[in-house]
Amino acid sequence: RFPKVRPLGISATLQDSEKDFYIVNKNNIKIGIINYSGLTVKGITSKNKFMVNTLVKKKVEEDLPKLKKEVDFLIVCVDWGEKSSSLPSKIQIMWAKLFAKCGANLIIGNYPSLVQPVTHVRADNGKTALVMFSLGSLVEDNGKKTSFLGALANVVVSKANNKTYISSYSLIPTLNHKTTKEYTVYKLTEYNDDLGKEVDPSFSLQKLKKSCKMRMGVFGHCY
Repeated sequence: RFPKVRPLGISATLQDSEKDFYIVNKNNIKIGIINYSGLTVKGITSKNKFMVNTLVKKKVEEDLPKLKKEVDFLIVCVDWGEKSSSLPSKIQIMWAKLFAKCGANLIIGNYPSLVQPVTHVRADNGKTALVMFSLGSLVEDNGKKTSFLGALANVVVSKANNKTYISSYSLIPTLNHKTTKEYTVYKLTEYNDDLGKEVDPSFSLQKLKKSCKMRMGVFGHCY
């Protein structure tokens, strides 16, 4: 249905799992993307473990350096952390440093329903990576009418003198707008008080923008 969308982190066959990454060549920059799940996978038998690319230290240490040799810039997407936590856990930080050590340039996390900090981590070998620990919820359903604050990653990758680097980065705040009838995702800049009051009569866009600023700081375009 969506032929241009490449799912990562899941495989139908063992052979597919051995090449469970994506390489895109854009403006003479080769970008590699790989996805891991740090969550417990239930209902999958041991013989079918290949179906989900879970976090295993040895596998990460093999995957990333190998992929890094093929690309100019390496992105690791990862499902990790604790639900409804606004701060990364020690385990998230540990994995982020390992990703950086193995060659990751950008790490984008998901699973916590809240947006978590954007920062750089430095591995013990001196390599660094930009980490967006959690982009929060793009679409969320807790059984109620809600407006969840999430974010999209806005990262510009540049290349000069045969070196590839991040020239700018920020978060684009989003709203998961859920009424009793439908879901809609808005950019915060497109949202207004009338829409918010469809979900909650006491909704205040000004309060939401303050919450956005508190969670995303200088990286979020909250106003």
